[in-house]
Formats: sequence, structure tokens, C-alpha cells
Amino acid sequence: MILGKKVRLRAFREDDLKNVLAWINNPVVTRYLTHMRPFSMVEERTWLDRAMRNDDQTAVTFVVETSVASVNGMFRVIDPPERASTRRAHALASLAPCSVA
Repeated sequence: MILGKKVRLRAFREDDLKNVLAWINNPVVTRYLTHMRPFSMVEERTWLDRAMRNDDQTAVTFVVETSVASVNGMFRVIDPPERASTRRAHALASLAPCSVA
């Protein structure tokens, strides 16, 4: 987990599925993405499982939380392959659970 003054970044959890499904099927959220179709619960479960395993060797996906809402959004950090392994290892280490004061 990465803690800032206004936001907290964390790894995905099982209970994020409902929010992920709502985001990906919200036209306001996805208007600049390349896909233009609704995604099913099964498709999003598959995506979430991959995100939780962090099996993309060139990217790390974070959930963004604030004190106002438990989950506000997500983003991916993508590196070129020649730098990905070092920066990915550092980012994944940062996602380890920690206590919040």
C-alpha cells in the first residue's frame, strides 16, 4: 500500500469486482477507451483475477482510495520492457498491506 496525504494506492481485492464492473460499463468513464461494448461479470472477474495476480510483466495496476470513498478509481503504471522488471518489483513491494493510522 502506498499512502499519500490525500489518497491511498493499493492492490485489487475480491470485493472490488462490483466497482470494476460499474466503471467499465459506465459510458462517462469509458468514453475515451477503445472498446465500445458492455462487459459481463464473467469478463470482469477474469480481468480482476489477472490484476490481483499482477501477471502483466510490464504494468502494475493500483486502486485509488480517499477518505471520502473506499474506491475512487484505478490506474496502471506501464513501463517499457527494458525497465519494467526493476520498477515493477519496487511497485509490487509498495503494495504490501500496511496499517493505516
